Amino acid sequence: QLLATLPDAVRNCIDLSAEAVNDRYDAVIYHGDTDQLTALCQQVAERSGPIAIVQGYDQGETNIALERFLFERSISVNTA
Repeated sequence: QLLATLPDAVRNCIDLSAEAVNDRYDAVIYHGDTDQLTALCQQVAERSGPIAIVQGYDQGETNIALERFLFERSISVNTA
């Protein structure tokens, strides 16, 4: 239900595949048990590319901290 409420630009960046361990993403949301979460974290750590955030939740959990997926960028101009 949450996916349907997101803007198209955001929704098009989301892959709900269970086989999504590749270097095309910056973050992972996982719902399930801790043993499988541990294995997933190992797979994510071994992939090439930048470090990815992994958030683990209990099955059916809906209180997802979406703010953790925001990227802050700043630009500084040295005028000295």
